[in-house]
Amino acid sequence: MTLQRRIATFLNIQPGESRSLLWMMVLFFFLGSAYILTETAAFALFVNRFGADFLPYTYVVIGIGVSTLTFFYLRLVERFPSTRLVVFNLAVLFAATLAIRFGLELTGDNWMIFLLPVWKFVLVYIGSMSFWAIFGRLYDVREAKRLSGLAGSGRWFASVMVGFTVPLLVPVIGATNLLAAAAVNLLIAVFLARYILRRFSPTASSMSAPAKLVEDRPPRQSAFRYRYVVLIFVYTFCAIVAGYMITNVYFGQASEVFTSADDLAIFTSRITGFVGILILGIQLFITGRLLNRYGLWAGLLIQPLVTGAAVLLLMIGGFANSPVLVGAAGTGRRRGNIDTGFRRCAWRSGPAGGIAGGSRVDGSAGQRAVGWSD
Repeated sequence: MTLQRRIATFLNIQPGESRSLLWMMVLFFFLGSAYILTETAAFALFVNRFGADFLPYTYVVIGIGVSTLTFFYLRLVERFPSTRLVVFNLAVLFAATLAIRFGLELTGDNWMIFLLPVWKFVLVYIGSMSFWAIFGRLYDVREAKRLSGLAGSGRWFASVMVGFTVPLLVPVIGATNLLAAAAVNLLIAVFLARYILRRFSPTASSMSAPAKLVEDRPPRQSAFRYRYVVLIFVYTFCAIVAGYMITNVYFGQASEVFTSADDLAIFTSRITGFVGILILGIQLFITGRLLNRYGLWAGLLIQPLVTGAAVLLLMIGGFANSPVLVGAAGTGRRRGNIDTGFRRCAWRSGPAGGIAGGSRVDGSAGQRAVGWSD
């Protein structure tokens, strides 16, 4: 048995899946790099300009934006096949990120910096939705349970690499230019997504003709009539609220220690790198095995248990005022969403499964959660 086959066997990768899975990991690496670069720049510039006390006001804007995005996204899903839509989404994210960077250069107005955390949320929301839509095209539910953790690990490779690279970049290019680097990563992601869909999608022909797949059509009745959907809604709501609360605590403490945007960006990225190492191990060696052995609900419990235990230890140990430790807990919650792959699998296997069903409920939960966090 070759070394490659041994690794595939250890990771529970079946014959014929290695190539497509590797490309999906590479795609999420570049998407994840764009997320981290954008978030690092966005929050560093925002907190440096306005202070952490103003972050809750952005959550109000995010709440309105999520509902609007969900509305228009569902309309697009009705009209276009998802294979076209995901590439279009990523292309728009690239163009918008580049435009924001030039806008900051030309104006630097307060309103643009105020909207940076909002754009970070939009980027992650649309980018992740596009990634998991591609993942759903390539693998059925059984395969997705085994491979979601491995595919998602690409994002954590990015956390490690970018987290430890940003402290070297910021002194040279500044925190603002991290947005330009994010745009480059998004452009690469556009071409990768297009290649993956053409090369590996079993329905690649749908790129030239409208697809009539059930998962591409939103349900005509409310998805909330299912108890299953209500439970995932509550789960998503609580997860987002927890993430934003920890984010507020972290930036409130870190902004008192680091007075410049560059210093805050460097500090935050280092935390991202260390947390990325931990969660990368979870994604590679635990996630898929846990899903196979115990099912989706066991997988969905990973992140709330880990985050809850971390916060409890901080409180018991008297470290709740440490920006390093609070930042580590918050990074795992707000940046990783270890449970995203589990939730996507849950949507596909549930009674209201599919892209539209998941988009509607995730968007509704996000809208209420960020508003409640305020």
